[in-house]
This record gives sequence, C-alpha cells and structure tokens, in this order.
Amino acid sequence: MSYDPGYAQGTLNIAAYRIVDTIKSHYTDMGFFVDSLNNYSIPHTFNLKMNSNMGFGFSNNFCSYQFESYYPSTYGSGFITISKLDTQQGIISGTFAGELYISGCDTVNITEGRFDMKLH
Repeated sequence: MSYDPGYAQGTLNIAAYRIVDTIKSHYTDMGFFVDSLNNYSIPHTFNLKMNSNMGFGFSNNFCSYQFESYYPSTYGSGFITISKLDTQQGIISGTFAGELYISGCDTVNITEGRFDMKLH
C-alpha cells in the first residue's frame, strides 16, 4: 500500500500478490488505485466507473482483468472509501470492494477489504 500526496493530486495504491505454487509459477495479484485525493473532502467514497479517477485490476495465470479506460473489455463495479486522511497524525484508512468480469473468465469478487496505514 502506498500514499503519495504530491503525485496526481494525491494518490493511493492498494496491492496484494500471492504465489500459489512456485514450481508451476502460479500467481494471483490484485490492485486498487485512486488519484486526486487532494481535491475531495474526506470521508469520501470513490465509485468504480469508466473514465474516473479510480481503477481496479486482478490477474492470475489464466486471466487479466483491468477496469480502467485503457481496457474497455473488462466490466466491473466497486468502490474505495477513504474514511480518514490525517496528514498531521500520519494516518490513512478506509474500505474497498469490487467485482470484475471479462468474457471467458470467472467473475472476481473482492469483499470487505480494509486498509489502515501510518504515513510517517
């Protein structure tokens, strides 16, 4: 997880990576991002939609789902809620969830995601 208040008007990235089987090189990764945080009052919920300041991706050995304007073949829904952004105390926290679908692949559901990060 990373937060950069100076890049793209304030950017938050949440990522996870899991190696399922090192012998066969199976992996899974997922990521959410949101930018322009400096332009919003917090708390704020960012909803996933095309041409927005939020994106959501997931990939494994079989499928790659990228929901953002550069990949129009992936369909999805989701959100990131920034519930606290305290630059004085150095805390950012919130929740996230999402669903992705691409033809020929299983639907991906991320539910009840939560993040808490100390910025300093």
